[in-house]
Amino acid sequence: AALAQVVEALGVERVPHVTRRLINAALGKRAADGEGGDVIEKSGDDGNLASGASERSGAAQALSLVIVAADSVDATLREAILPLSRHSGPRGREGALWCLRFLARDDPDFGVHVSEALQAVLDGLADDADAIRDVALLAGKQLVRAHGDAELAILLPTLEAKLLGERWRIRAAAAQLVGELLCLVGDAKRVGVAQNELDDIDAALGDEATSRRLRERIGAASWRNTLASLYIARLDAVAGVRQAAVEVWKTVVPNTPRALREILETLVRRLVAMLTPQSTAQDDTAVQKPTRPG
Repeated sequence: AALAQVVEALGVERVPHVTRRLINAALGKRAADGEGGDVIEKSGDDGNLASGASERSGAAQALSLVIVAADSVDATLREAILPLSRHSGPRGREGALWCLRFLARDDPDFGVHVSEALQAVLDGLADDADAIRDVALLAGKQLVRAHGDAELAILLPTLEAKLLGERWRIRAAAAQLVGELLCLVGDAKRVGVAQNELDDIDAALGDEATSRRLRERIGAASWRNTLASLYIARLDAVAGVRQAAVEVWKTVVPNTPRALREILETLVRRLVAMLTPQSTAQDDTAVQKPTRPG
């Protein structure tokens, strides 16, 4: 009964098979006939459904602990949470992203699911609903903080590619997540940039030790690609994207002229490719295949 209330609060709207599978996976056993039916019945009653973000957040946190304790993370993700993240109901999609956020925090072995979880996060960042995009960004930050170092080969190329995507909201979120990832890997503290400081975007504030750690950890070629993407994002037409990219640049780059000399060839090649008519726009919500640092 307690677990049924938790599932109800996640916002599942008349999805019987998803609800039953979620309960079964969390309990680690087959549900009795009719189990979960009261949840499904109440889901259609707006007066009985816990619809607030705080209820869904708290329910997802409790459910995450239950799933991890029951060793049911794999089954729950595959059969319930990931399908629910694509559900037509916005409350269901939001509830799934809350679950992903807390599972990424609570499950030490969640790294094997980073690719699928990141895909759900990217889909959430492209959602029409503001609340879902906000939760998707929180889930993305948790993925990065908990598993960014171990899963760098998946997270960095995917997020870097989204810096140059078509939708500005995804570009802005990608810049924030790239910043989180680089601060984690480079052991750096993110630099805050006031609005009046954006005029001098070339005033780098990073330190040499951070830059050296990142180059060694990511690999010289991949580091040049990342800097080139960040440099282009600093000139974005949308102010929110520019500010996010400038903050990351100032955090990880100790000397802008020297960095530009280092990435000039990569930057020119990237810009030419972007201007080539034959080049096709990439999918903003696709997870890139991992490339190993080199």
